[in-house]
Parts: sequence; C-alpha cells; structure tokens
Amino acid sequence: MGITAGTTALFGLSREAAAQAYPTKPIRIVVPYTAGGPTDALARIVGQKLGERFGQNVIIENKPGASGMIGADVVAAAPPDGHTILINASLHVITPSLYEKMTHDPLNDFTPITDVGSVPLILVVNKDVPAQSVNELLALAKASPGKLTFASSGIGASSHLAGEMLKTMTGTSLSHVPYRGSAPALNDIIGGHVSMMIDTSPASLPHVQSGSLRVLEHFRLTRTRSPS
Repeated sequence: MGITAGTTALFGLSREAAAQAYPTKPIRIVVPYTAGGPTDALARIVGQKLGERFGQNVIIENKPGASGMIGADVVAAAPPDGHTILINASLHVITPSLYEKMTHDPLNDFTPITDVGSVPLILVVNKDVPAQSVNELLALAKASPGKLTFASSGIGASSHLAGEMLKTMTGTSLSHVPYRGSAPALNDIIGGHVSMMIDTSPASLPHVQSGSLRVLEHFRLTRTRSPS
C-alpha cells in the first residue's frame, strides 16, 4: 500500500520545501476505491495525521471505477503542486497488464512518496457454506464445477487475482462476481448471494467477529493474532 503524487509534485516538495510554505491550501487524498474498504480507512488515518501535522484541511475523495484508473486519472491531471495525492494498493502494478491503452502513465505521471503499510489477505466464506477448511471447500467446488462463486472488489483487484490464482493452482471451477469495492462484495457474501472472497483482513474481520463470515485461510508467512 503506497502513496503517490504527480511527478513534479514530489520534486517540488523536496527542493522547495525550505523556500516556501507547504501546504498553502487543503490537501486532497484521492482513494481510487469505494468508501469503507481498507485503502479508504488508511487514507482517513493518514489524512487525520497530515491535518494535525500541517494545520491544514485534508479532504478524502473516493473516485472508484475502472479498476482504480478513474482515481489515478484525477491525480495525474491535477496541478503538480503536491496538494493532490493518490493512495493505492496494487493499482500501478496490475493495471498496465490489464489495459492496452491507458489515459495516464503509471511510471512517469506519478512519483512514490512512502509506503503506508501491508495488509494480509484472508479467505472468507458465507457462514452457511458447508466447509470448515480449504480442502473441504475445494472438494465442494470440484463436486459441483461452477456452482461456488467468489467475489472481488473489482476486475484486476488483488481479490480478483487471488481468486483466479486459487482456481488455477487447484484446478477448480469458480465463478467470478466483481463488485465496485470490498464493502458491497462482503455484504452480498453475508447475504448468501456469493460464496466466498479472498479479501483484506481489516475489511473482513468485523464480519468474522460478528459470526457473519468464517475464515478458512490466512495468506501470510507468519501467524497473526486475529482472527485466531
């Protein structure tokens, strides 16, 4: 998960910060995903801290759509003065492989500022799915090819690619159901409209703790405290 800005914005900050005040107006943090997801939550934490640090208003703008490219386009087209910032996860890595033509250049229109953090993925299922482990889930999928469905926060999102990787590595047939963000996807899993999702733990954990979802796998090299 990282923060990027227009190419000359970071250069301006690094070379001219000592010569002029920054910021001189409210800072915009653009989130290329829907509100309520992990990136949105991190953006609001960062925005609060920046506001306290600079004594300036920080505005969080959600610009979802087109696998995050709509939000990225907004930042790429903004004045390169350091006041419009993009916070994203895997956007600049994945989208160039998905789209032959893009309206911005991920390498030259942005400059990385900092890493914000890393978020592990977990496999969650609707509480009524009759599987208590990944092996049992795969057995269900192989017994009824195409019947089980997996949600994602959008085409090209990490939740989408993780689901496709699960299909490829296990030889199972799962139907993909894309959404515009994690929140609506998780709501439909809770409602029983979709079977499962490989999603970020911060977005899914509250539903796991409430008993609406069940965790079958945690994708991380080291053990985490939650969920147990």
